[in-house]
Amino acid sequence: MSKSLSQETAAAWIKRLFGDTTSNYVTVEAIWSNAGRSGNAKEKNRGWLYNLLGSIKHLDLVEKDYDTVRGVRTIRGIRLTEAGERILRGNASRQEASTHEIRQVTFKSVKEDIGKLREQYPEFIIVFDAYLGPDDEKEVSM
Repeated sequence: MSKSLSQETAAAWIKRLFGDTTSNYVTVEAIWSNAGRSGNAKEKNRGWLYNLLGSIKHLDLVEKDYDTVRGVRTIRGIRLTEAGERILRGNASRQEASTHEIRQVTFKSVKEDIGKLREQYPEFIIVFDAYLGPDDEKEVSM
């Protein structure tokens, strides 16, 4: 795992490392257990974890928590960043938000949204046409 992982692959690893915990922090021992590496030698597991964390570092999903043991700095655990929190638990919060933030769509709201789109993307010509019905030839432009 020496090369950088995609966000989707990294998200799958984060979910696996954190397991079923609701905490934003997980110890290396829990990581090894969640990843099915409990039976491996400690140094082999540490090398594996350093490689994995190095391959997802560019995504800024977790922060390492270090401890110094006999003068040697080692990883004690990892903590989710805001980006990691969104990836690990984002789906549930998005579903909650979508059920609470349902807004009625009207021609006025669509016109306002199109105005915002035109401001955000001036390089595009944004056109919205609506017809009153399938049999009606009358056109409404905004």
